[in-house]
Amino acid sequence: MTGSEFKTLRQAAGLTQQALADLAGLNIRQIQRLEKGDVSLGDMVAKNLFAIADALNVDPRNLIEKAEV
Repeated sequence: MTGSEFKTLRQAAGLTQQALADLAGLNIRQIQRLEKGDVSLGDMVAKNLFAIADALNVDPRNLIEKAEV
């Protein structure tokens, strides 16, 4: 999943970057880096990936199936 696809997913969930970060227990900078494409979801620690998936109410596999590795 590209950064822009991730951003679209977050926006579709009605969340700001800060709200997603808070729900996932992450730093907002991590969300910003994902959206800019500086970090790939496929490269994330599993704990963080699952936290983001839970916050977005999506299957974690959907986040990484199209991850650019």
